[in-house]
Amino acid sequence: MKKQLKLLVLLVLSLTVFSSCSDDDSDSNSTSGELLGVWEMVEMEYTGTSVTAVQGQDFTTSYDGVGSNMDTTMEITENPNNLLFSGSYDIDLTFSFVGQTQNQTVSLDDVESVSTWTRSGNTLTIDGDFATIEGVDLGEVQTQDYTIEELTDNTLVLTSSINQVVTNQGVDNDVSIEIYMRFTR
Repeated sequence: MKKQLKLLVLLVLSLTVFSSCSDDDSDSNSTSGELLGVWEMVEMEYTGTSVTAVQGQDFTTSYDGVGSNMDTTMEITENPNNLLFSGSYDIDLTFSFVGQTQNQTVSLDDVESVSTWTRSGNTLTIDGDFATIEGVDLGEVQTQDYTIEELTDNTLVLTSSINQVVTNQGVDNDVSIEIYMRFTR
């Protein structure tokens, strides 16, 4: 179970590293600030489920994660349009599986990546191996759209919904994730 939990946390990291569970489409947040530059991750939350079919029976794990002890930066450059993500943080994770709820802190150290990006309106598309963790295979290169919920000179908030089937050791996991990440500079 701990191995499966670690893989789930790593999957969340590889699919998102900055997104959100906010459904508030309020027009009160500005999105006209400067995207380029160095951003510090100050808040990260996610919620989701993973459904695993074993011998014809579905097992659902639900989870909530909150980032802590963040020492992580994201640099967005232009010409070339690269996104460089590096640092470390902990995820304080609460998960429920077959009626049991557990809490665990998972430390993610030496997280690094170089991806490319494009922007169309309030959609930021990240293309590439968004996160790598030394000694861990996070699977294929991912392309993911994020909604820019807020962009000012000092704050960047990104959100995304991810639905993906991930195969681990021949077992399919149907993963759904909503993530919220806030950066400042």
